Formats: sequence, structure tokens, C-alpha cells
Amino acid sequence: EDMSEKYFVNWINSKLKKVGKSIQNIPEGFNDGLNLVAFLEVLSEQKCPQRLVPPKNEIMKLQNHAAATEMAKKMVKHLMVNGRNFIQGNPNDVKLILGFMFDLVVHYQVDGIEIDGKQGKEGLLIWAQKTTANHQHVNLTNFTSSWHDGMAFLALADAFNKSGQYEEDVKNYKDDEASNRARIGKAVKLIKEAMDVDEIIDEDFAAAPDDKVCITYVSMIFKAFQKVNKKDDAKKTILKTVENANQSISMLKEIEELFFQLKEQVENEIQKLKRYEPAEDLQKELQKMYKMQKDLTFDLQSKQQKIFEKIDQLNQFRINNQMAEYVFDLQFEIQNLDPEFKRIFQLLHQKILEEDQILFQKKQLVWRKQFDQFATQKDQIDQEELQQLLISNNFDLDDYVLNALYQNRKVDFEDFCEVMNALENTVFTAEKVNLAFAQLSKAAMITEKQLEEAGVDGVTIQELKEMQNFESKLAIEKVKAPERKKKLDIVQLFKQGKEEEGIDYQKFVKNVYE
Repeated sequence: EDMSEKYFVNWINSKLKKVGKSIQNIPEGFNDGLNLVAFLEVLSEQKCPQRLVPPKNEIMKLQNHAAATEMAKKMVKHLMVNGRNFIQGNPNDVKLILGFMFDLVVHYQVDGIEIDGKQGKEGLLIWAQKTTANHQHVNLTNFTSSWHDGMAFLALADAFNKSGQYEEDVKNYKDDEASNRARIGKAVKLIKEAMDVDEIIDEDFAAAPDDKVCITYVSMIFKAFQKVNKKDDAKKTILKTVENANQSISMLKEIEELFFQLKEQVENEIQKLKRYEPAEDLQKELQKMYKMQKDLTFDLQSKQQKIFEKIDQLNQFRINNQMAEYVFDLQFEIQNLDPEFKRIFQLLHQKILEEDQILFQKKQLVWRKQFDQFATQKDQIDQEELQQLLISNNFDLDDYVLNALYQNRKVDFEDFCEVMNALENTVFTAEKVNLAFAQLSKAAMITEKQLEEAGVDGVTIQELKEMQNFESKLAIEKVKAPERKKKLDIVQLFKQGKEEEGIDYQKFVKNVYE
């Protein structure tokens, strides 16, 4: 019992030294209550609410111990001591006080331990077993006999900081009292030097290992390991934080680089468009510019989308690592290309219109001569001669149109030019031809919109002749199907149909329109 009191006094002094105090033994050291209150304040990290003074009599001592008792009740669940135990200090009182001290050890040093699902003393033993694993002459099953030879303490010191001392003791291992005492004395010094754990036990511990004292000392060693682990964890946290910051900066730089590349590309493309001069072939140039706008817009929008994806990746990375999101204010200015393309398209359309007007004016010179001949001769010839005259001027009309022309001879030059312009196209639509014929004859039977809705397109002069060779007629007045949703290509259908033997074109037209 004397040994355990000595070791607990050492533990108490390891706490009191923080406030510059110490005791020699429990009965004398805690007799007046002042050191006891100081000890409890250090352990609980709470100040005593009452003001204490050096006592002059037993009543004042009891007052000090009453203050200590109030503090102790908040620190342990079942307080088994009172002020008189500390004042009297007989062996039974000391025994109760030592039990109270161990209750404090358990509460402040042991209860918070949890290893592999085991808490308190069991968890502490498991930790000691795992920490000393693979060390010879160490087999921890309890907190008494398993520690008597000092090898377990040397193994803990070796696990914390290898010094070679453990290997030396393994080579020279002897399980006798002298060797055991020497190893324990050596171990506590190594632990003090390596871990700064106070030497609360000494060589005498080898003769009578006490479980409460052993638990107290081992729990102090455990705390030293935890401090190092926390330092390591803090170091790892700092290194991880720095690594995450560097990664974030790298991702941010990539986003900025992609943004400035895109912005520079947009600015360069705008300058190119501002300097644009059209080529000679305007129609090809127009198609080229349309394709350029489509391809360039797709390229720029794809790059812009890639930047947005990179931003999402960066912010997700920052969220995952408890970092604040970045808020970006990026002006891509891709839309600034649109006014330049619009200007170029307007320029090309204007030039194409001007070019067509010049060509049309040249044609009018030729057509004027033809029109004058037609206008002067038309009234003096009969229907057959009129037909020959129209054919000689590149007109290829059916009987319906010829009859209309013959009956209505009022034809002006504007109508004539419109017909000639339509007929000179290599490939022209039946819509344009028939509308032109109707305008020329002043006997239009259908509007342009009706022709368009009927789907009459893709007809050439040669194909019209081919239809006439089949003794067929394109009966415009019968086109009465503007409601037809699917437009029909007459010529294509007819070409497919004429390959069949005995085709009747008149019946074919009737099937299409009626």
C-alpha cells in the first residue's frame, strides 16, 4: 500500500508542478485542503468558486475541504471521501483517498480511450498490445504481472522512438529481480526523455506491480503517443491543405488560360471579318461564309462549354475539400461575331442583287429587239404563224396558252421580259414558267401561292417537250389541291410511271391532282 501511495503522490505532483506546488505524502499534503483544491483545479481546468485562506483551525480546514468536495462531486460519479478523511489521514483514510485518486485517473485519462470498439481499461490494454506487437518477451494480458520485467515499458519506448536499447535488452534478457528492476528504471528514463512523461514509477515496481498504478502510468504514455499522432495528423492536414490549394490554383490557371485563348480567338476572328473583301464568285462566297459562320460558332461554343465544365470540376473539387466556391465573371463575347457576319451577308446579297440587275439590263437589250418584232407582227399573223413566231423566240407553249395569247394580244414589255428571263434558265420550275405564261397572256388561272402549295417544281424545257410528245397537257386550271400536305414532284413521278408499258399521262395528271 505504501508503494501505491508513493506512485500516486508522484502522479499528483506531476499535476501540481504546473502551479508550482508539490506534496511529500497524502496525509500531510492534503491536510489543510489548499493543495487538494489546487490539484483539482489543475485536473479539471476549473477554478474553485470559493476564496480560500490558510486555515488556523480545524473548522477552517473543513471549510476548505467542503469547497474541494463540491468540486470533486462534479468530477466523479460516486464520491467516497470527505473532508475528515483528508484531515485525519489514518491508513484507512489514505486507502479511501487513493481510491478517489484512481477514480480521477479513470475519469480524466482512461474513460475517453476507445480502441477497436473497446473502451476504458480494455481499450488501453488493446492499445498496449497493438503497440508492442512483434516485440520479444512481451505478452500483455493484464496490468500487473505482464509488466513486472520492464520489457513492455521498453517496447513502448522502442515503438515511440527506436534507440537500440530494446534490442540490447532482448539479447541480454534475464527474468530475475535485479534485471527486472534495472529494465524498469531504464525504461522510465527512456520514456521521460522521448515522451516527456513523468517518472511516477521506479525500480521497486518490479517487485509488486499494482494494476491501478500501472494503468495510471500507461495511460500517461498513451496520451504522449496521441500528442504525436495529433501532430502528425495536423502535419498531414497542413500538407493536404497545401496540396489542395496548389491543385485548385493549377485548375484555376487552366481555366484562365482557356478563357484568354478563346477571348483572343474571338477578337482575331472579329478583326478578320472587319477586313473581309468578297471574291468574284459571289454565290459561292455566300455559301462559304454561311459555312464559316456555322463552323466557327460551333467551335467557339464547344470551347466555351469546355470552360464551363472545368469551372464545375474546380468548384466540385473545392466543395469536396471544404473550400469556398469560386465565382467567375467571364465575358466570352462570342455574340460580337454576329454583327460582323450580318454585315458581310448584307454586303454579299447587295452585290449579288447589283450583279443580277446588270445582267438583267443586258438581257433587256436583246429582249427589246425580240419584243419589237413580236409586237409588230403579232396582229398580222394567224394562230399557226403566231405559234411559229413564239417557237422561233424560244417559246414552247401548249395549246391552252397559245389560245389565250391569240385571244388577248395586249402584251407589254415588262411581261415579256419576265417570261424571257424565266425561259433562259437552264433548269426552272413549272411554277415560274406557268406563272410567266399566264402573266404574258393576261389569262392567269392560278396564283403563285397555289402553285407553290401544289408542289409543282423541278420542270425543265426538255421535260415539258417530253410531256408534249406524249400528247399531254399540264392543265394548270385543274390544280386545285393547296391542302395537299406532301408536295409532289410531277416530273419525277411521271418518269417513274412512263417506264411502265401503256402509261396514260392524262390519267397520271388526273390521279395526281384530282
